[in-house]
Amino acid sequence: MNFQAGETRANRVIVPVGSDGRINVYNARGATHVLVDVVGWFTDASSTAGGATYVSMSAPTRISDSRTGGSAANTPWGPGVTKSIPVAGRLGVPGMTSANPPVAIVGNLTITRPTVGGYLIVFASGTRPLSSDINFAKGATTANMILPQLASNGSFAIYNVRGTVDVLVDVYGWFA
Repeated sequence: MNFQAGETRANRVIVPVGSDGRINVYNARGATHVLVDVVGWFTDASSTAGGATYVSMSAPTRISDSRTGGSAANTPWGPGVTKSIPVAGRLGVPGMTSANPPVAIVGNLTITRPTVGGYLIVFASGTRPLSSDINFAKGATTANMILPQLASNGSFAIYNVRGTVDVLVDVYGWFA
């Protein structure tokens, strides 16, 4: 991840855990604070815990774009707003009643035209977590990978902390 002095940035990564149960974070120069939020894990083929199978879409698919107007998710997002993004049963993603319904997606979240600096939080449903999924500066276009678990209705939610932003969501695939 690259950042300038004074910036707050979020970046989702998938990293292997060492045999000691730890990961390493390296800072090339200067002093910085680092927060690490663990939001899930993958097991290998030797695991008996079970798990989901990843299904890749043939091409990334835009599932929501607030610049287009129309539905509530497709208009600019104001401060303190949570919007639901329906995924299951749309644009090639199976519905929740299929034999292998989606449980999570892999996607990209892009913010553009923010009126102030802020951040968004992505979550399935229920209690909103405290950790940010994407941080942005006023006027900056910023993107980050997302891997949200889906709620029982096949959607996930995004909360905008402050200002007005345009939000784009692209889906690359899903776990079933």
